[in-house]
Amino acid sequence: MYDEATSAARNTNKTYPKLLLTSRGYGSIERQFKKFPTIRLKAEEQTPAISADIELLVNSEIEELGEAWDLTDGDREMLRHNLIKGADRTFLWVSLILKILHGIPFVNEHEFRTILSDIPSDLDALYEKILRNSTKPAMAKKLLQIVVAAARPLTLTEIDIALGVQPHTKSLEDVQPYRLRSLETSVKDICGLFVKVIDSKVYLIHQTAKEFLMKPSSTNPTIENSMWKQLLCPIESNLTLAQSCIYYLLFTASGKN
Repeated sequence: MYDEATSAARNTNKTYPKLLLTSRGYGSIERQFKKFPTIRLKAEEQTPAISADIELLVNSEIEELGEAWDLTDGDREMLRHNLIKGADRTFLWVSLILKILHGIPFVNEHEFRTILSDIPSDLDALYEKILRNSTKPAMAKKLLQIVVAAARPLTLTEIDIALGVQPHTKSLEDVQPYRLRSLETSVKDICGLFVKVIDSKVYLIHQTAKEFLMKPSSTNPTIENSMWKQLLCPIESNLTLAQSCIYYLLFTASGKN
């Protein structure tokens, strides 16, 4: 009798909660689930928690590396300090470095010291990959020019207008067809993880990102096997932002309301 009742209950039509979790907040993903209830956890607004999580990750990985490499307590602490210090509150750098370290099967004392001294301070390879995945590389270049040329972090709305203004636009109404939809999502679609949005303001993900993008001088040779490294010229970037500002200043008074 119990078995029959249990079986009948299992066969009734019921709605069970379903959950989809993604760490990729790309617009192509969000648009597919726009009609469903969504909870957005913004990691960039949880800096203390992220730092604590990075320390937990590093401590765990150091234990594994310490066992594999037979490191002393002093060596483990030195490696832990370098990784946490270099991470600068981002998982990107430390995750990449840890992946490289785990690929080294054995180290002696000399090799270990060399590894510590050779830990890269930039994310060139990762940055290149992120920007190569841009859905709109031409717009990504213009957006990054505006970000690096700005004297202060610009808001999403300011970025949107700076991207949208054209020589022929005379008011915000004229710019409307060129404006982005879902600003934060669109910006991240265009530049991926290369930029972050905090309090509705757009920042590069790290100072090394700007160093990666900027060309020290116009006479530098093109870097082989790279589409993005040192792509931006300071003069051209300032000109791009200046043009957007001038076009906006030439709007009619009613168009600025």
